[in-house]
Amino acid sequence: MHLRPDDAFVSSFDTVPYAFGVAEASVLPGPILTRLVGDLGLTVPASKALLHRMTQAGGLTMERTGRVGRYAMTGALLERFQEFRDGRPPRDPWDGRFHTIVYDIPEHDRLARDHLRTAAIRAGYRQVRPGILIGPTDAAASLIPLAGANQLTTGWWTLDPDQVSGLVARCWDLDTIRARYETAVAATADLLTSDLERLAPADAYRTLHAAIRPVVALRLLDGPLPAELLPHDWPAGDLGRAFDRVAERLGVAAAAHATDVIARSPHAGLVEADAAPRPR
Repeated sequence: MHLRPDDAFVSSFDTVPYAFGVAEASVLPGPILTRLVGDLGLTVPASKALLHRMTQAGGLTMERTGRVGRYAMTGALLERFQEFRDGRPPRDPWDGRFHTIVYDIPEHDRLARDHLRTAAIRAGYRQVRPGILIGPTDAAASLIPLAGANQLTTGWWTLDPDQVSGLVARCWDLDTIRARYETAVAATADLLTSDLERLAPADAYRTLHAAIRPVVALRLLDGPLPAELLPHDWPAGDLGRAFDRVAERLGVAAAAHATDVIARSPHAGLVEADAAPRPR
């Protein structure tokens, strides 16, 4: 079984951060954020539940001004949003080792085992065999507390160079990810043949979100891997360039929708603009 970030995790990265990004805001009051998320197809209860889950999980902070909550992204969610917006900072070359986590958590502590494994997958590790996870970098510090009373063994694993590509292809399921990239590239190319400039702002907002969803999902799948571990013809760049063309054509209209939602809200004064908005 190939373990990968779950749909709820992906949704956390392609709805709320999208609303913040299009609104070019670092802080949004709950009623405005709920409306912007709701405009992507979620009901009001579902939008509120999503914000609650993300706050509980540490992806959002919430402070009250009177009876209104003011939300801001934080932690890994904010870091990944900024990487997506600004581009990933240069990485040191991969040193040829995989970081390993070995765990043996008994069935009676199944909840701790599931939490640990899910968090490890989200941190960039993948399962090489039951009880053994590997990742290209050491991200274990945040995972050790999740083991509870159970012990984890961590270390480094060096393979012969001719074994690396096969291991990565299997553990990260690169064939499936490549097929998803190719599907997304074709869908984005098809979208570019549409008369996007004729879309009303609300439709542009939703259409741009639909285009960004596969980009975000696929970056969460292959993002932890350094370039040295990906095939030379990996299609991430093709999708990124196609999406950039969509964003160029829809960005202004999508932002106009967010601006209108904010302007019509009695809570507009609680919005804080992002210090580093996306260039248009």
